[in-house]
Formats: sequence, C-alpha cells, structure tokens
Amino acid sequence: MKDLILERDKLMEKRKKIHAGYHEIPPTNHKNNKKKRAEIRDQLISLSKDIREIVTAIRHYDKHQKLPENFVKKGSKKDLQKQYNNLKSQKSKYKAKVYGTQSKDPLPEGPKKEAAKKKLQDIESEMDKIKKLIDEH
Repeated sequence: MKDLILERDKLMEKRKKIHAGYHEIPPTNHKNNKKKRAEIRDQLISLSKDIREIVTAIRHYDKHQKLPENFVKKGSKKDLQKQYNNLKSQKSKYKAKVYGTQSKDPLPEGPKKEAAKKKLQDIESEMDKIKKLIDEH
C-alpha cells in the first residue's frame, strides 16, 4: 500500500512539472507551439489516468482492506517479477491450508477452508494477470 501512495505522489509531482512546462510555451499559435502543446496534453492525460487508477485502488483498499480485483500495479519487469514471486509464496501458504502437506493436515471443512480456497483462486488469477504483463515487457 505504501508503494502505491509513493507511486501516486511521484506521478503527481511529474504531472506538476509537465504542467509547468505547458505554461512556458508562448501563447502564439505557431505550428511548433501547437505540436508541443499537443504532446504535453497527451502526457498529462496519460499521467492523470494512471493517477486516477491508483487513487481508486487506494480508496478501495481503505474501504475493503484489499486491492480491487482488476487492479494490477504497473511497473518495471523487476517490480512485476517481485510481485509475482510474492504471490507464489502466498499461493504455497494457502495451498498448504487447503490441501495440506506431508507434515501438516489440511483445514477441516468449514468457512475457514472455503475462505482459503477463495483466496487461493484470487491469488492464481492475479498471478495470471501479472504473468501476462511480464510477458508483454
């Protein structure tokens, strides 16, 4: 969660600097000025969209104590790989709870086991999303 807040702040600072550059372009409507304004506007729109996604995820987390299902943090391949490895560890933990291991018995049937099964499914779907993002990089 802390990473998301830092990412949001970093993006907001970047948007602020780009926006300041927008006002430095002379008000005349020369071809080059129009082109610069259009490029900056596109950058601002893209950054604003990313910031809105992060803010929505933060608000969802504050309300429900978990990130939204469709939210996957964008980042470098290294960050995505780290996120994927963390999910693999969580998957192992929940798999042991649901199915047991050689040294540990599975949870008895009931609400805790059902919750663990659901969490295991959520982790697997998130791992698939992140794997696709890693493959795209």
